[in-house]
Amino acid sequence: MKPNVSRRKEIVKIRAELNEIENKKTIEKINVTKHWFFEKINKIDKLLARLTKIKREKTNKIRNERGEVIMDATEIQRIIQEYYEGLHATKFNNLEEMDKFLETYSLPKLNHEELENLNRLITSKEIESVIRNFSKSKSPEQDDFTSEFYQTFKEDLIPVLLEFFPKNWTKDNIP
Repeated sequence: MKPNVSRRKEIVKIRAELNEIENKKTIEKINVTKHWFFEKINKIDKLLARLTKIKREKTNKIRNERGEVIMDATEIQRIIQEYYEGLHATKFNNLEEMDKFLETYSLPKLNHEELENLNRLITSKEIESVIRNFSKSKSPEQDDFTSEFYQTFKEDLIPVLLEFFPKNWTKDNIP
């Protein structure tokens, strides 16, 4: 009878181990799913696009400028397009009035020295000043590096940034 008891204990022990392994795998899968959903929920993503697409209603009818009800989809699309084209069209009705207004004010202009100053290369002192004045409670822009990071590695970053700005800070390629 002793062999059966020891076998039964061994079987119960193995079943408990298997249940524990299965529970760990299940919990891991749940955590992965939660993590994925948490990552995706705050982004405009396919999941959210699908959810909003389901809730979106189709415009079945619309009134034109004469007050007639239009139900044809292509005609509705044309009316909406014309409406927004007219809404955003540039209207120059009072050109003379605008010219008079602009003539009454003497707008400031930059002289040659000021233009040169604006177009010169960024200096290491300027970069150092910006790093020194970073807000301590916020992360600058979208790079997710804290101001503490920039201040700690300031000496290493300044030469890299000095090289980076002239290459990447053009009219067409502002970072």
